[in-house]
Amino acid sequence: MVATGGMPMVKSAYSSGKPAFGVGPGNVQCIVDRGVDIEDVVTKIVDGRAFNNGLPCACEQAVMVHQDDAGTILQSFARNKAVYIDDPEQIQKLADLLYVDGVLNREAMGVPAPQLAEKIGLSVPGDTRILLVKAGADTAVALRKEKLSPVTLVYTYATFDEALGIAKCNILLQGRGHSVAIHSDNQKHIETLAMAIPVTRVIVNQCATTSAGGSFMNGFGATTTLERDFGAIPPSREIWTSHTC
Repeated sequence: MVATGGMPMVKSAYSSGKPAFGVGPGNVQCIVDRGVDIEDVVTKIVDGRAFNNGLPCACEQAVMVHQDDAGTILQSFARNKAVYIDDPEQIQKLADLLYVDGVLNREAMGVPAPQLAEKIGLSVPGDTRILLVKAGADTAVALRKEKLSPVTLVYTYATFDEALGIAKCNILLQGRGHSVAIHSDNQKHIETLAMAIPVTRVIVNQCATTSAGGSFMNGFGATTTLERDFGAIPPSREIWTSHTC
């Protein structure tokens, strides 16, 4: 028996009396490195997050962009029908909508971006594909976890180590053993990410949603479910010191 979903589903499978393999939630973090083709990268991220209204576990939950590229990247997101939310009150309303008492709200799962925005009193164009949320060290825990909706956090970083630290903190909160994504032409950065983050798959220069499960365009073995490692986390240094994990 293979149980894909949250802990209640996994516990049910394990208590069934049959051999079971439990699969937990994903929380894919995506780093956008310097010197990449921004329009190409943003198109892939939006396509991934909007797929099936954000329900797949491999969707890009958060994106880290360099502070010097942030303006250009946000403009590209806007061209790709993403709406940026930076008002603290609206962000908190969204967090309260997505999670209720620490549990994902079924009424918000898989809801199209325009309808999701309407639920928090925000008017957006009818063709909006995803909602981008300004993030930082004080971002609500609910938004840092898996969001089964077309919502993506956007962080800015000054150094690659800072971006790495943000991604690691969020994955340690939820998503160990799943996947992480990076858009980069810097081999050292790619390898550093792969060694630092406790995941099973590192998605490089691809749309995470359609690549993590294996495809004809990469070397990942095809799978209908991605495992989560519930065991020990390999020791590694904490990088993003300004964030409380």
